[in-house]
Amino acid sequence: QHSPMSKSMTTVEDANKYNMEALLGKTLTSKSGEVATLNALKGKYVGLYFSAHWCPPCRGFTPRLAKLYAELVDQQKKNFEVVFVSSDRDQKHFDEYYAEMPWLALPFADRGRKASLSSEFDVSGIPTLLLFSPEGELYEKEGRAKVSAGAAAFPWLPKPFSELIAGEYLQMKDGELESREEVSFAGKVIGFYFSASWCPPCQRFTPELVKTYNAVRAAGKPFEVVYVSADRDEDSFEKYFAKMPWLSLPFEDARCDELRSRFRVEGFPTLVIADENGAVISSEGRGDVDADPEGADFPWREQPFQGIHRAGNRSQMVILFAGVLSEGEQRDSKMALLKSIAEEVAAENQQLGFYYIMDPAHCAHVRSQLSADDDVMLVTMPSRSFLTADEITAEAVRECALH
Repeated sequence: QHSPMSKSMTTVEDANKYNMEALLGKTLTSKSGEVATLNALKGKYVGLYFSAHWCPPCRGFTPRLAKLYAELVDQQKKNFEVVFVSSDRDQKHFDEYYAEMPWLALPFADRGRKASLSSEFDVSGIPTLLLFSPEGELYEKEGRAKVSAGAAAFPWLPKPFSELIAGEYLQMKDGELESREEVSFAGKVIGFYFSASWCPPCQRFTPELVKTYNAVRAAGKPFEVVYVSADRDEDSFEKYFAKMPWLSLPFEDARCDELRSRFRVEGFPTLVIADENGAVISSEGRGDVDADPEGADFPWREQPFQGIHRAGNRSQMVILFAGVLSEGEQRDSKMALLKSIAEEVAAENQQLGFYYIMDPAHCAHVRSQLSADDDVMLVTMPSRSFLTADEITAEAVRECALH
C-alpha cells in the first residue's frame, strides 16, 4: 500500500510541495528500461499525465502533448519531463498506449501507488495534467489548459501574486460603484470570496460573512475581503455586490479566472484566507466563519485541535462532540484537555487529527451515522472507539487514539 503523502514541507504555505521519489517510487519506466526517479526528474519541471488508452479525449490530447514535448525537450533542450500515470485496464493496453508516448511512466504494475496519486490530487476525470516545479511544488492542476499556450509560454508559471492583485478594484459608496486604482494590502490578511448571486448557499453565507468581517474589523484586526465574482451578468453582479462592505474585482475581470485557478476553487461559496504575499492561511474560510462568527481565532491558522470542517480527507481522527457537552465547566475542561493532548500527539503522529463539532445538530447526525449512543461524547476513527464524558481522560484518549 503506497501513499504519496510524504511531502517535503508540512507548513500551510508549503502544503503543495512533494518529494518526487516518495510520490512516484524509486524507479520509473522509460523507453530504455527502468530509471531512477530522482536522477530522471532532478532539476526539471514535471507533468504528471493521468490518461488511458480507452479515453477518446486522451487519445486526442496525447499527440498534441507529445508534439509539445518534442519541441521543448528535443529541440529546445528545456528541463521538462512528463510521467504517464495510466488508467488502462491491463498491461497490454498500457503497453500499446505507452508506445505512442516519448516520456516516462509510472510502472503499470504499481496500481496501489496509482490509486493513491488519484486520491491525493482528486483526479476525477482524464486527461489530467498536473504541473510541478523542480522543487516539487504543485503549481498548476489545470495543466492541460495551460500548455495550450505553447512552448513559448513554458513553464506556464502563474503570475507573481503582487502582479495578480495589482490593478483596479471596486467599492460601494453611498449606493454607487466607485473605482479604486490604488489599493494596498500591505500588512493585511486577505479573504478572497468566490461567490455568485445565482448560488443559494452563497446568498445564505454572504450575510454571515458580513457580520464576521465587521466584527474582525471592529476589533482592529487587519482584514480585507475581495469579492471574486462568478455572476452571469453585470446587473446581477452590481445588485449582489451592493450587499457587501468590502472590495471587489470588476465584473468579468481576467484576474477572477486567474485567482480561481491559483487557489483551486471548485465550488461556491469559497473563502480563501491568505497573507499579503498570497500564502494560504486557510482554504476553509467558510467553515472558519461558521465555526467562529465573532472572529476570535482570526486569521484561522491551522491548529492541532480545530473544527471538523478542517478534517478534509483525513481518515485518522479524534472527534469531540463539544456541542452536546454541558456548556460551562464540562465543555471547557474537555476542550482544554483535547487541545493539550493534540499538541502533544502532533509530534508523534502527523496523520492523526483532533477535531471538535460545536453544532448540536451536526453532533447528533455524526453520532447517528456511527450508530453511537447519545451518551457518547468522543470517537476515534477509524477504530470507532467511543468514550462518554466521564471516560474522557488524557490516558483514555491517548490509548484510543494511538493504539
